[in-house]
Amino acid sequence: MCNDLIERLLSLDLLPIGPPAATGMFQPVKSDAIEYLETKYAAKLPDDYAQFAVEIGVSMFRSFVYASVLDKSIHEISGGRSWVQAELFLGSSPEGVENGSYDIVTTYENYGYRVPPGMLPFAESGNDLILIGMTQGLSGNERGRIYFWDSVEEVPDADDEDDPPQFEDYYDNVYLVANSFREFVESLKCFGEKYPDPD
Repeated sequence: MCNDLIERLLSLDLLPIGPPAATGMFQPVKSDAIEYLETKYAAKLPDDYAQFAVEIGVSMFRSFVYASVLDKSIHEISGGRSWVQAELFLGSSPEGVENGSYDIVTTYENYGYRVPPGMLPFAESGNDLILIGMTQGLSGNERGRIYFWDSVEEVPDADDEDDPPQFEDYYDNVYLVANSFREFVESLKCFGEKYPDPD
């Protein structure tokens, strides 16, 4: 990952989670976790995010940090806002942290059938998720793009094996945030930098 993106994230008070935080050391995503996910998606992690995963991994912002959203149809469910909070990045659960909290593999196993096929949850936004396209997906150009997944508008009965949702139904609560992980990082702002009023 380019040093400028790391510096950008650190300037926004990105911190390690769990016991490593006491030393100030970040805990990268473990190689076996990356191998597992890449096998499940039959695709490599997008390059810019992959570098973040192996250098930073599980982490959270000390301050309220927001990303702008490219898909302005989010206005319809957000009271007019065009931003989402970036709360924490998933990775490999630090030692001493139970229940798979912050773990990217556990989150994949819990949500993989609830988000659009080919998209990986890699960050949290409150009760919602931020996804990265692992494959080209339905539109043919989703790989590497960043999306917001809104839990309130989730596809009903996503786990109903007898009457599963149609493929396109999984996109009803998903909004394009950025065209790449780099663009996502570059769009982040602290709450104090610019108050996120509705556009």
